[in-house]
Amino acid sequence: MRRINIQQTIDIQTYLPKFNLDLFIQKLGSSFKESIVFFDVETSGLSPMINEIIEFGAIKINFLTGEVTKFESLLKNEKPLSPKNISIHGITNEDLSDAPEQLKVVNQFFEFIKDASLVAYNAQFDLGFLITEIWKYKLDPSLEKVIDALYMGRASYKLVDNRPENYRLDSFKAFYNLKLNSHRAFDDSIVCLEVFYQCMEILKWDKKAIDRFVIYDFNNPGATSNFSNDDSEKIKKIKAAISDGSTIKINYKGGSKGSAARPVQPIALLPMPNCVNLYAKCLKDEQFKLFNTKRIKKVENV
Repeated sequence: MRRINIQQTIDIQTYLPKFNLDLFIQKLGSSFKESIVFFDVETSGLSPMINEIIEFGAIKINFLTGEVTKFESLLKNEKPLSPKNISIHGITNEDLSDAPEQLKVVNQFFEFIKDASLVAYNAQFDLGFLITEIWKYKLDPSLEKVIDALYMGRASYKLVDNRPENYRLDSFKAFYNLKLNSHRAFDDSIVCLEVFYQCMEILKWDKKAIDRFVIYDFNNPGATSNFSNDDSEKIKKIKAAISDGSTIKINYKGGSKGSAARPVQPIALLPMPNCVNLYAKCLKDEQFKLFNTKRIKKVENV
């Protein structure tokens, strides 16, 4: 069950028999600097400012050499995993007990993705953890743009009649009839790659369409600062609510509900280029939403 420190050249058709690597490189090679990496992280929880990465998985296609390589590794955890967390991905505390130290694997992963553009499914979640690692270890990665395959899937499959039941990654896996594990980092990276590939087929390999799904550009990130060190009272209350699973009320400037206090269930704080986004369930309309913490004017415990 344990998968630790695996980096190797692979034949992509072992996992995706219908994948046309030559076509992929021919159609998209000019759009990327050197390589493209499809990646996923498994974590000990939903908030990169509170939880930690416990598994990296990635598959890299080098447009210059045509080489396809994989990266897969568990990471030693500092805090024990909860039973609920273990039930999601099946990774146990015993699996992580002799895994490499966090910093060692983080450095290996960032070396693996050097000079690449990144693709993830629901990329803001994974990107939040990557940005937190960059701040935590004071890294200076050489990276390009980040593309969200979830946005890509939603937009592309609206154009065709034959589509998955919904836009969950598990549903795409079933739709493509892929015999892979769910919620394991490398396997989910393979599904992400297939989503990207099939979407490009639907979009007739229109390279300009890719720009619609870029959510972050490492070469033009805007003003950034280390939000992990934000010690304001509102951030303290949000972090506490995430930790103990409690509900809070926020007064938010903007949005459909106006500035009146609204009850929310905080799930995660996602550091992004110009702010930290609070990912939370709004209990007024039972919808999951992102709130720019700069626009949260007041936080009250319930």
